[in-house]
Amino acid sequence: MSSTPLPTPIVTTEEKEIPLQDRPLPISLYDAIVQRQEMDGNAQRWTRCLIVARIAGRQAQVGQHHQELLSKASINKEGDSYPIHGVALIQSQSLISIVESTPTACMRYLKLIADECAAAEDSDAGLEPWSIEDVRVVANSEDCPSACFGPWAFREITVAREQDIDLEQENVTSAAFSVYSRLVQLGKQLTAKDLSQTDLNSALDHLKQYYGEYLPSNERVIALAEQDSIFSIEDFLSFHGDSIDLSLAAEKVWPIQPRTL
Repeated sequence: MSSTPLPTPIVTTEEKEIPLQDRPLPISLYDAIVQRQEMDGNAQRWTRCLIVARIAGRQAQVGQHHQELLSKASINKEGDSYPIHGVALIQSQSLISIVESTPTACMRYLKLIADECAAAEDSDAGLEPWSIEDVRVVANSEDCPSACFGPWAFREITVAREQDIDLEQENVTSAAFSVYSRLVQLGKQLTAKDLSQTDLNSALDHLKQYYGEYLPSNERVIALAEQDSIFSIEDFLSFHGDSIDLSLAAEKVWPIQPRTL
């Protein structure tokens, strides 16, 4: 006599729901990009900063002083040095300096300049030989995939005088970007041929002869320095120099509420 097998009991398990705030987060888009860059061997990112200023001291003293400021800015708290790339063009009344480095080094460079400008305004002893004024931050680009320039250097140049500059008529943003983009193109031209340091120095010595179309005039740099709609170095640092701390309304609710569609 055969027996009928008993049915296998169905065991039901209730899946425990993990609270939203305790769930592991998926990888962020930023982390995914960083991982991809590391896999491609291109993890380093550069910040590129462009400033303009009017020379209040002596032209011959400005370049060397900024070389010293960048040397200070390039050293972190642990004593390690950041790479500093870029170029400064010094004319009779103006300075334009583009710097490529880490965000920290670029910000330290700006802070050193701002501190000196503030000290000069508060001092009754007069201006230093390397003093500059009307310093403005024309551009600040972060996460640049590569540096366009070689090691930072300065050159004293003389560019043909430019008449009747009206940045308002040109559109200030377009005029500022034109100067910035031309300098970036200059850097790419200088480094495209993978020159030795000796040849690179020679190219910098002959900027006007071979790369004149990329060089802003003294008058154009001063016009940018006088333009109130461009960030002064003090305003730039007050806005970007400290971490932004925003309190969002959604962050004040606990536990975190599920999304509603």
